[in-house]
Parts: sequence; structure tokens; C-alpha cells
Amino acid sequence: MKGKLHLHRTVARGLSALSIAGTLGLGGGLLVVGTAPAQACNMESYIGSVCAFAFNWCPRNWLPADGRLIAINGNQALYSLIGTQYGGSVQSGQFGLPDLRGRAILHYGTGPGLPNQVFATQSGVPTTTLNVSNLPPHNHAATFTGTGGGQQTVNVPADAGTLGVSAKLNAKDEVGTPTLSANSYLAKAPTTGFPAASIYAPSTSTSADVELSGLDVQLTGTAGHGAISFTYQSGITGGAVTTGNTGNGVAFSNQSPSLAMSYCIMINGLYPDRP
Repeated sequence: MKGKLHLHRTVARGLSALSIAGTLGLGGGLLVVGTAPAQACNMESYIGSVCAFAFNWCPRNWLPADGRLIAINGNQALYSLIGTQYGGSVQSGQFGLPDLRGRAILHYGTGPGLPNQVFATQSGVPTTTLNVSNLPPHNHAATFTGTGGGQQTVNVPADAGTLGVSAKLNAKDEVGTPTLSANSYLAKAPTTGFPAASIYAPSTSTSADVELSGLDVQLTGTAGHGAISFTYQSGITGGAVTTGNTGNGVAFSNQSPSLAMSYCIMINGLYPDRP
């Protein structure tokens, strides 16, 4: 009984989705076989179906969807459905299976606001590195470093100068009187009627001094000075501008949170009917 049921499932799987009615002898009775619908992800799946499994191997009649090349001869049913869209060539006698290693499945076409996804082609990259064209307009702070300026020292040597003193004693060109008084000028003695006047006293005289007029004293020449040293801030004559560049150009990940499982493709199952 169990062997005949397995035979029935095998015959139904081998018939191309046609509604069939037949009879198989099961002891003395009859078993009516109707339409054989495909079942998802089991032995009744359509050829070319891709399913995920929680174990790390593919069941019988399934192969890993890892992009491998398989022979056209012996897999004509699958080849008639997918051809060489996923790799291989007629000349080599091989065709490729879909490669879903590290990839998510997308429906082909252009979704609202989304880029076009061409059937049987891969898209997307795991990481991205930004360049200048990806950045928004912005400014970087700049630093100017001047050259040629700074503190300058000036040393002025000493100057002895040319200062001098000149003095002259003036007398009046008139006949004087015998009376000596303060602020008087020296005058000339009379030439008649009196003896010649003695108007000079020796340097050893201890008599009191009387301040006279007529003495003129003047300062001449330029003053001298000692050595002088001082500093001042001079103007900048050149320089360079440097910008604060930073960054290492490290790529960042585009990968969404995911879980790695086994994707397998049915190679020997029911042949799908076109609508």
C-alpha cells in the first residue's frame, strides 16, 4: 500500500500540471487520481522554485542557489525555464543557478520611487565610501601662518654730543663813578682831573663779592645720549593658508539586519503551466 501511494505521487509529479484521471489498482479497489497541485517547498514544488530552509543542506531534488553551473543535458526541464540568465552558455553545455549567497530577493521591475530592478541581474553593494560629490556644500576652517614679521630689535649707539658753554663780560663804554653798587657795569676811568683808576683786585682778595651786570653765558652744540635698544612688531610679508582636512575614507556598511539560512532551487519537480 505504501509503495503504491509513493508510485502515485511520483507519477503525479512527473505529469505536467495537467488534470488527469486514472486508476491504479490498490488491491481489489480503485484510486481516483485528480489534479496534482504543486506544494510549496516540498517534493511537490514547481521546478525552478526557490525556498529557504533552516538547515544547512538542500533536500533531494533541490540544489543550493549558489550560482553553480550544472549540465544542460539531464536538466532540460529547469534549463527550459531559466536558460542561461544566471550564467553559463549553450556552447559550454552548462547553465547557472541563481546565486543568493549573501543576497536578498527582490521582485523585478520599478516600484514607486525606486530604481528599476532588471530581472535576473544583481544590484547593490555591501559597503559604500563617500567622496566629495556625495557631501553637502560646506566650508572648512582655514589657518593663516604669516612669515617675515614678528618682534624686531633696534640698537642705537651712544652719541657724545657737542654741547659747549660760551661766556663774555660786557663793560660800558662810558666814564664811571667812584661808587660801587650792585648790578653795576664796569666802566672806563676818567682821563683828566683824576689819577688813573685802579679797577682790578688780586685773586687772593678776601673782600666781599658784589654781583655786577654785563656777563653773558650761552650753551652751544647738541646734547649727547647713551646707548638705546628697543623692539617693535614688524609687518607680515608672506605666509601660507592651511585647511583642517580630516577623515580616513573608511567605507560604511549598507547591509540590513539579516539571518543567513539555506536557499535551494527545485531541479526535479512539477513543471509549471503558463497562465
